[in-house]
Amino acid sequence: MHIFNKRWLTVWLLPFSLLFRLAVYLRNLLYDFNLLPIVKLNVPVISVGNLTVGGTGKTPAVEYIARLLLSNHLRPAIVTRGYGRKQLGTVVVSDGEKICSAIEAGGDEALQLAKRLQHAVVIADEKKFRGAQYAWENFKIDAVIVDDGFQHRKLHRDLNIVLIDVPSFFENRWMLPAGPFREPFGSVSRADVVIFSNAGKCKPGTLDKLSYQTSRNSSAILFTASLEPKFFENLATGEHLPISFLN
Repeated sequence: MHIFNKRWLTVWLLPFSLLFRLAVYLRNLLYDFNLLPIVKLNVPVISVGNLTVGGTGKTPAVEYIARLLLSNHLRPAIVTRGYGRKQLGTVVVSDGEKICSAIEAGGDEALQLAKRLQHAVVIADEKKFRGAQYAWENFKIDAVIVDDGFQHRKLHRDLNIVLIDVPSFFENRWMLPAGPFREPFGSVSRADVVIFSNAGKCKPGTLDKLSYQTSRNSSAILFTASLEPKFFENLATGEHLPISFLN
């Protein structure tokens, strides 16, 4: 059972969840009324994010968008936090020509993107607006893709993409720490595109219900997507193992 589905724990954490919800509401209000500064770049910024903690397929979506741009002879820069890395600050993982940092400095997801997208600039920075600014100032790029950027409102974005994991969406709708939500569902109104991931794995009627709720809160374009693992990769050696390796 997922930790957020333990009812006794949810009840004890509800007061903290309500405080977190208030803090998020006030922060968004300050950005909505332009009372907090927003950094705007002179290149288009695409944000790929979600409303909850946990995996919804953001990194594969970032890779897919980057490939689309590259196939149209555009050079993107990808900015990611670089989870699991041991070095803070701005780290150039790839300059679009070669790998420039080890996994300890850039993080595993950043290194994976750098290896799979040889002509994309990849920057790891816990302050995504700073990483995006660095990419724009130091590389010849045509766009910035921000991995996990929906809550990072300090950076202006021209396209806001939100992914929602359909099978787990209705399990717990509370905000952190009582539930998995980073923001109330109404925040989906800021999205331009909503992608329902793992839509084929949900119960009958779940997708229709979620699509209806989303349409009530947003005028975003709706898509469905499926995630299918193909192989395991050792990022240190580049070795691939088939999925059947687990059998």
